[in-house]
Amino acid sequence: MNIQETTREAYESVNRGNDSLYSRVLTQLSDNRSSTCDELEVELEARHQSVSSRIRKGVQDGFIENSGEKRRTRTGRNAIVWQLTSVTHLGCPNYPNCDIAGCGEI
Repeated sequence: MNIQETTREAYESVNRGNDSLYSRVLTQLSDNRSSTCDELEVELEARHQSVSSRIRKGVQDGFIENSGEKRRTRTGRNAIVWQLTSVTHLGCPNYPNCDIAGCGEI
């Protein structure tokens, strides 16, 4: 099967090993302690789809959790306030790709 060059470039741009937006989301949460997805979008000048997927990844990786709080978005709707589960993971040599179980920072 012949894959078009533009398709391959798009795949590689999304599926690269070093996800700088993911790192920026984690760093922003570390600096601010908590934020809604909407607040992160504004602070990082990023699209909703991109930020929300990085938050989801952070939840799956065990770095981000629901704080139990809600704040209003720019549209006036309530949104979850996200926070880091453990700031110590930011010191992990594998950050942001820490596997948690093998992390020496837990």
